[in-house]
Amino acid sequence: MPAVPELVDAASTSGSEAGFQYSSDERVGRLLAVLAASVPEHGRILELGTGAGVGTAWLVSGLGG
Repeated sequence: MPAVPELVDAASTSGSEAGFQYSSDERVGRLLAVLAASVPEHGRILELGTGAGVGTAWLVSGLGG
């Protein structure tokens, strides 16, 4: 499996340090990245975060960010 994107790793570390224990599972995160990669140009993504930004980081990685 490829390495976890740097932004995802940073968000996971930040969440762990803040005591947040339920960030997005890596398999789910990789799915989020694939789904985000399929969004057409000028498309929109809505992410309702509940933690430290790990899910958002996966989405951004899928968008090429």
